[in-house]
Amino acid sequence: MSRSQFSRAAVRIAILLAVAGCTLAASLPGVAAGQESGAQAEGGQPKAGDAPKPSDWESLVYLPYKNLKQVFEKEGAAVFMPYAQFLKMWDKSHPFDPRVPGKPPVNAVITEIAFTGKIAGDVAQLEASLTVQVLGKPWVELPIQFGDAAIGKMTASDDKVLLQATGNGAYALLFPKAGEHKIKLELSTRVRTSPDGRSLELECPPAGITTFDLTVPAADQTIDVTPVAVVVPQPGDEKSTRIKANIGATKKIAARWRPRLSTAPVMEVLTTVHNTLDVRIADGLVHSHATLAYQVLRGQVDQLRIGVPLEHRILDVTGAGLKSWKAVKEDKMQVVTVDLLGGDSKSISVEVHTERPVPDGAIELVGIDENGVYRGIHALGELRENGVVAVGQSADLSLTVQEQSGLVRIEPAEAPEPLRRPETQFYKYYTPKIRLLAAVKPVEPRLLVDQRTQLVFRDDEVQVVSQAAYTVEKAGVFEFRFKLPEGLTVDRVDCEQMKEFQTPEGEHLLIVVLREKSMGRIAVAITAHRALDPAEKESRPLPLIEPLATARENGVIFVYAPESLELIADEKGVQGAQPTRPEANVPQAVGTSRLASAWSYTRRPEIPVRTERKPTRLTAAVATTINIRQDLTEVTTIVTYLVQFAGIDTFRLAVPEQFAAQVQIESADPAGLPLKQKSRADAAEDGWVTWTIVTQREVTGRVPLRIRYDLKPEQTEKVRTFAVEPVRVLATPGKTADATPITPSGISGELTVLKDRSLSVEAKGEDFEPIDVRELTLLSPEGNLAYRYFKQPEKLATPFKLDLVATQHEIQEVVETVVAQALVEAVLTEDKTVTFRCRYRLKTSERQRLSIELPKDVEILDSFVAGKRVELEKDAAKATAKDRDAFKINVARSTPSDEPFVLALLFRAPFKETPLQGHGGNVLLHLPRLGGVAEQGHAAVAIQQLKVAVWVPRDFVLVGAPDGFTPEQETRLNLTSGAVGFASSTTHLDSWFGDSSGGLFAFTPAGRAYVYSRLGAADAMTAAYWRTNLYAWVISVTVFLAAFVLSWTSWDNRLTVVLVVAFAAAMWSLKDADQTLNVVAAARWGLLAGAVLWFIHALNRPKAQRPAQATYNPADPSTAVPALAAVIPPPNPPKPPEAT
Repeated sequence: MSRSQFSRAAVRIAILLAVAGCTLAASLPGVAAGQESGAQAEGGQPKAGDAPKPSDWESLVYLPYKNLKQVFEKEGAAVFMPYAQFLKMWDKSHPFDPRVPGKPPVNAVITEIAFTGKIAGDVAQLEASLTVQVLGKPWVELPIQFGDAAIGKMTASDDKVLLQATGNGAYALLFPKAGEHKIKLELSTRVRTSPDGRSLELECPPAGITTFDLTVPAADQTIDVTPVAVVVPQPGDEKSTRIKANIGATKKIAARWRPRLSTAPVMEVLTTVHNTLDVRIADGLVHSHATLAYQVLRGQVDQLRIGVPLEHRILDVTGAGLKSWKAVKEDKMQVVTVDLLGGDSKSISVEVHTERPVPDGAIELVGIDENGVYRGIHALGELRENGVVAVGQSADLSLTVQEQSGLVRIEPAEAPEPLRRPETQFYKYYTPKIRLLAAVKPVEPRLLVDQRTQLVFRDDEVQVVSQAAYTVEKAGVFEFRFKLPEGLTVDRVDCEQMKEFQTPEGEHLLIVVLREKSMGRIAVAITAHRALDPAEKESRPLPLIEPLATARENGVIFVYAPESLELIADEKGVQGAQPTRPEANVPQAVGTSRLASAWSYTRRPEIPVRTERKPTRLTAAVATTINIRQDLTEVTTIVTYLVQFAGIDTFRLAVPEQFAAQVQIESADPAGLPLKQKSRADAAEDGWVTWTIVTQREVTGRVPLRIRYDLKPEQTEKVRTFAVEPVRVLATPGKTADATPITPSGISGELTVLKDRSLSVEAKGEDFEPIDVRELTLLSPEGNLAYRYFKQPEKLATPFKLDLVATQHEIQEVVETVVAQALVEAVLTEDKTVTFRCRYRLKTSERQRLSIELPKDVEILDSFVAGKRVELEKDAAKATAKDRDAFKINVARSTPSDEPFVLALLFRAPFKETPLQGHGGNVLLHLPRLGGVAEQGHAAVAIQQLKVAVWVPRDFVLVGAPDGFTPEQETRLNLTSGAVGFASSTTHLDSWFGDSSGGLFAFTPAGRAYVYSRLGAADAMTAAYWRTNLYAWVISVTVFLAAFVLSWTSWDNRLTVVLVVAFAAAMWSLKDADQTLNVVAAARWGLLAGAVLWFIHALNRPKAQRPAQATYNPADPSTAVPALAAVIPPPNPPKPPEAT
């Protein structure tokens, strides 16, 4: 069993022994064995067959087994006992007998390892000789590791020993048998070169004995071995150095070597130093970081000396090739001596870090004074030194250079890049005899405030809302302080960064504490109030909150006051403030208070004001609506009081005595102030009764009251005469018995008369101005008559009324059903039935059933009302014409009666004979009739627009326009189709009607559609039709025969006949243009053939024989051509004689 297993078992046994007690411990078999251990030691080894005898338990030991598991399994369970007692119990229960064979603690042990190495250039060749003692059973694995070193070869005393690679730089030796084994490994690793020499590092397995033998191919070398060991130089040749070291158990060996003495000739050393001194003041300390870059121009340097001020605490000295350093305090400085590893380097860089507390006064930062006292970190000795000084401070400090000597200020771009920080000054110097004296102090925050103050005067207090927008610069703040005017109480403070606010008792001070140190834009809003006595006559300054410790303060002040309060500023006492014009975004009112004044300031202002309360100003607007109905007249009056300056709670008005008992008074504003009391005067005055209305509290602004009562005048022969007197507005009593009553300063009113449609009203009133209803402002612009007035009589006894005369008329009956659009489609075939689809968009006052008459013996296919399928009911009780049947259709619907709906019908009408029979004729279509026959001089149903679409087969054409209808499509001539006055689709009718009635039974039209329309209703439509082919043959052949006969006559005859026929057709077209075009279309082929015939005749007509021209022969007198005689006047005709 291993030692760790023994320890865990010991803990468990110790806990058990502590619970069971000493009796249980004594009864264990292990204890008996422990008691006999002394005898065994004296008598020799125990026999193999001996076994401990079982203990005889004479008594029972009771254990708390029920909770034993819970106690022992807790992680925090523990047993406390003296350590000596624990060891005693441990030894008794687990005696150790070395003679008893057991398993070895490890399988293999490296007892000795010896390294022998030699440096060859940048590679170290090493030979590791291991002595391994194998204890376990074969095969035994021994892990070893050499890090970056590579194994080149392995030899062992037993050829069966194996080397296994197990990872990155990790190996394992596998041994086939127990015993001692000799292993040799050839290793190679890299040699590193640094300013302080050359070195190698080697990881190795720990061993009991470790030796390290190294040969360096250079004479007189100092070789250091890590871990620190006893190094014994070994003899070697002149060109090498050899050492041997005995090392304790370790996992890593490092060796570093360098020349012991310089071989350069002794010369005068010449060096220069470039000092980069970084001085930073922060956290109450002056941090100095000097980087001294030595340039060895001649000779060798193995030691440096640096001067540091006495008050500096040296933190560290670092640099490449630095061996050691020490500091010694002298009278004027601290001397830091730096020992270098070698003296052959030409460039040496040493960094010195120091710090010191910030003194109370000015600070000497750099330089050496005239007395040789060091104020900064500089090289010591006869050296040439120049450098750069960087002086900076933290953001919470300000630095001021008080004296500067021997330094030149430079730009940050000229300084080394690592030193370029904000708030840093850079200097350059060429000799250490310089001085830089500076003073630092904490940066004070700079507070800029833009303040917006709003003061709202109320009846008993002044409310102050101050919004301060801080701009904190240079340093953060933890709090803001405000000075409060006397008597001002802070209600709340709003600030996003605020932790709390305080108002110390007895001090007019407000402290706003922030959660953390803050900078930038910070907004603080303060709400406060101060008591106000309006009766005070003296001027008092406005209660303005003053921010403290500000560098600059700008602000605006807006003062609001109710109309009842007048603010008067003392112009002579105003300081630091100027009146200003408010911006567009400034509210003109806050609640019931209006903007009284606006001020701006750039320094702490003082504005003294005093208050004066204005007397109450009362006006009233009386709007009276007279609604005259057949049974009574309703009079509704809305009196709107406008209370200004000071609030009141009592209003008085007067109503006519005859209606005082039934008058109703209530608030006309549902969201307004409810009425507290309404009281009526006991006695009437001059025929008027006074009503007093009291509100819940004093009010200002508009107070609307509604007064209602009804008139029931006597009626004589359908004429009623009565008068309406508007409500009188009376003065309101003062708040005290001695106070002057408040008389309305202005009273205006309007009256409008509404009447029933069966009445005509005439009005007369000399005290009222008639106006157009569109000029009404207090009432809605509607009604029949309108009047207005701008004053009322001062005395109640003065008449002030509007006389009205209402006359009742008989009600004119109107049409119950109005069809705005009616669309009837009929499909005619050569069968004896015609299919109809009828759609009507109508409004009707009927709420139950609507009468409808259809052609005789129709077959109802489908019917819809407002999108719902309904059934037609035959009305047997109603007598109809012999060619019609009466029906009723249910038009009950959920929509209002003035909302239009669609009625759709689909049915087949039978004919005794085929409607399209023979070669032409007239077809009579009976259309549905809504509402029955017109009675008592008015129509039951008015149809505004009716369109009828008639579908006929392609072999037929409808000719002419039916009586009372107009064709929707004008007929035009087409050479191939003839007269085109039809349409192949009626989708445009669906668009016109606005409802396709897709839910109806299938309606399939065929052929050509002729669409006719009319304004108004029609019971039937008669259309003429032709069979197209027959009429085309007859008319075309007739025209061709006429053209053939005329072709043998002269052109004069032909043109005369054509002109006569054209003139007759033109005259007939004035009556029926459609029929004329259809005749022309039917004759088109005859006209075309006749024209071709006439053209052929014109080409083949024989030419007329002209007589031969006569030839003159002088011998034959008969050929002589008679000469033409002419009268030629004389060239100079004589002048007529002159009259005497």
